[in-house]
Amino acid sequence: MPFDTADSTGFGYTGKGCWTYIYSFEAEGSSYGFDADVCFDIYGDNGRPTAATSTATIMVDLTSSSSYSGEGYANTSNLTELENLTVNGIAGFLMGSGNLTVNGTESVKSSYTYSYDTETGSSNLDFDFTVTNFVLSPQVVYPGGGTITFTIVTRDTSPGSENFGYNIPGSATFNGTNVVAIKFAGFDYTLDLDLFF
Repeated sequence: MPFDTADSTGFGYTGKGCWTYIYSFEAEGSSYGFDADVCFDIYGDNGRPTAATSTATIMVDLTSSSSYSGEGYANTSNLTELENLTVNGIAGFLMGSGNLTVNGTESVKSSYTYSYDTETGSSNLDFDFTVTNFVLSPQVVYPGGGTITFTIVTRDTSPGSENFGYNIPGSATFNGTNVVAIKFAGFDYTLDLDLFF
């Protein structure tokens, strides 16, 4: 590593076309860590992408936690995020002649537990995403195609919640226009991207 990993922040070239960025801190009752890696299939002597670079892999690992305890009450919360993406077509996209295509997954998981006197409870909220052939064009503002599927899972064990939870699947399908087809919990919707551009 070309940097001191004991520091809270570091960025550097790790060899073979790969770059790493790390950031972390700890404070009373809390901690945070972020680690991102980007690797290019074709790279120059300095490790940076060139006009021939076609593919990049992106990996992100984030963790966060906090806790509190006092006066008969205690709680703990945790958050993790894992992302793994592959981006193809970089050279053509940068030259304005080709498309980027993105594939990969992302997972976000959060949990919360607490205790108060003799009462205890917990809740979880998880998101899982899969990106399939998501296309970006240098000439067109709308995604050229692809699908993002997702699942939302939650569970609550707090007193009175009756162990409430749900598991909701969904997807977003792009077709190169401003209209996105949305499926959520078995229902069909459309989203107008012109509301955001």
